[in-house]
Amino acid sequence: MDSHYDTLVRLIYGSIMIESAGSSLDITRQLCTAAFRGQNVTAHISDTDPNHGKHLAKSPASRQPRRGCPHVFESKIFSDGWPWSEELILDTHRILHRGLYNVVGAGEYRTYEVAVKYEKPERCPDMRDMVEHLNSNVAGAERLGRLNPSTLAARYHHQFVNIHPFGDGNGRMSRIILKALLLQLRCVSVFGLDAQERDDYIGIATRASKVFHAEDMEVDFSEHTGHLKLTKFVLANAQRMLV
Repeated sequence: MDSHYDTLVRLIYGSIMIESAGSSLDITRQLCTAAFRGQNVTAHISDTDPNHGKHLAKSPASRQPRRGCPHVFESKIFSDGWPWSEELILDTHRILHRGLYNVVGAGEYRTYEVAVKYEKPERCPDMRDMVEHLNSNVAGAERLGRLNPSTLAARYHHQFVNIHPFGDGNGRMSRIILKALLLQLRCVSVFGLDAQERDDYIGIATRASKVFHAEDMEVDFSEHTGHLKLTKFVLANAQRMLV
């Protein structure tokens, strides 16, 4: 496996470990390698799997980002494709939950109230606005030569996770979006590999949620500030440009 693929494995492993749901890095590498090669990676672990016991120590949900991430990476990085779409987000969420039990609305926006940090949105806002903002921001920044990958990725991670469009998996989806945007713009930031990084990330995201709900509908989108601490965190964990 070349260095680029190994970096992708560590990106996925760090994201999974933020929710304390992952297996070991070695098992993550095995499953990701299979997924990136187009092989089937299921939520079910066979009794004959040599790593059966290690897998069972974690939730089946821990295996799903290893399929959802390759789907987005292939669509948005390896094909170098703009613009983003709601269909990609819905398809990725569907893949993220494929084969799991008791999943409500896989690949479907929620239409019911959920408790999200400090507020209770009555229903999912229109995701079309977020996707249009994203594509418009990228186009405008490229035109002016002012594209900042860390700011862009942090902004839409923050926006997505606080919109909370799905009944489950919003945290994992928000990190897939963040890391896919960075990679698409030829940047990389690996975090979540140790307990301190995980605590720092969760603390930043939790505090940012308060800011989101204070600014939402009150401050123009371009003036939102809730993502700025995450931008600094992403930059602090940036490693190198991908070429």
